[in-house]
Amino acid sequence: MENMEQVFEQCQQFEEKRLRFFREVLLEVQKHLDLSNVASYKTIYRELEQSIKAADGFRRPCLTVAQIATDLQGWPNYVLAPPAFCTLMTTCQPLWV
Repeated sequence: MENMEQVFEQCQQFEEKRLRFFREVLLEVQKHLDLSNVASYKTIYRELEQSIKAADGFRRPCLTVAQIATDLQGWPNYVLAPPAFCTLMTTCQPLWV
């Protein structure tokens, strides 16, 4: 029975050592992945946050519609494919212009 207690204690010590190792490794990885301490990244994240907060969800679609709506009736024009292209295909189909 005494032998089993020793084995149990050894296992507990090994487990504690293993957990300490993983904790140290993960904390080190976290330090390298933590970009909040880099000054240039702080600026980028601050600008991104300001851009997101400044975005106007109503005005933007209205501007887009106003800019694009003038060309909504413009249908695509078709032209025949060049002869060199037609030799590669079995049929000569119109291409978008």
